[in-house]
Formats: sequence, C-alpha cells, structure tokens
Amino acid sequence: MTILKGSINSNSSIYKLPNIKVVVLEGNSRKNPAGLALLIWGKDENEVYLDIKNLDENTADKEHYYLWAISQIGLQNKVGRFYYVGQNVIIKIGKAYECMQFKVSLEKNDKVSRPTLSKVFLKGNVNQ
Repeated sequence: MTILKGSINSNSSIYKLPNIKVVVLEGNSRKNPAGLALLIWGKDENEVYLDIKNLDENTADKEHYYLWAISQIGLQNKVGRFYYVGQNVIIKIGKAYECMQFKVSLEKNDKVSRPTLSKVFLKGNVNQ
C-alpha cells in the first residue's frame, strides 16, 4: 500500500484523470515473484498506461513484453507491446475495452496471438 500511495503522489496528474480505473498487476512467475505494475485505464478514451514498479528488463531486439486484455468469455486481446529497460516512467500501451483481467507476457514472436502461459510475468483482475 505504501508503494501505491507513493506512486499516486509522484505521478498525480495521470492518476487524477476523470473516470480512470487502476488495476494492480502482480508478479506471476517464479522468475519475478515480486513483479509489480499499476495499470491506469482511462475509461472515457479506453487508453491504457503502465506504471511499472518492478519488472525484469528485456532486450528489445530479442523479445517484447505484451499487454493482454482478457474478456469475460476468455478472449485474449493484444493491447500492445513495449520494452522495459528499468526506466521509471509511465508507458502508454494502447486501447482496451471491456475486460476482466490484464496480463503481461514476454514473447519472442511478434505474431503471437495469445500469451504463452509460462511467460506471463504480471497479472491482475479488474474489480468491477
């Protein structure tokens, strides 16, 4: 909770946008059990941003992180891809519409159509 409060105070402008939902994405891997990111979902424009707190860095030329939106009927939609090299910034990922869960996976193939379960690093449920 201390991390969340500190993040909101240091990045107050994006967290104070009207009609947002903040989803906590937590580590979902033995490689990164302490993984943590805050997903900011602007419900008016459906824009999705990630405020990454703890995630393994990736090499841009070898693998990409992907953000996935999971619908209530299990459809897994690719929101966008990003690289993470330890920067402390909020990253705009893309647009997401009605969903119940978000996942972040690390993939080697750009043409992946759903997250590889063994490569899911972060996961969080949208509380309605």
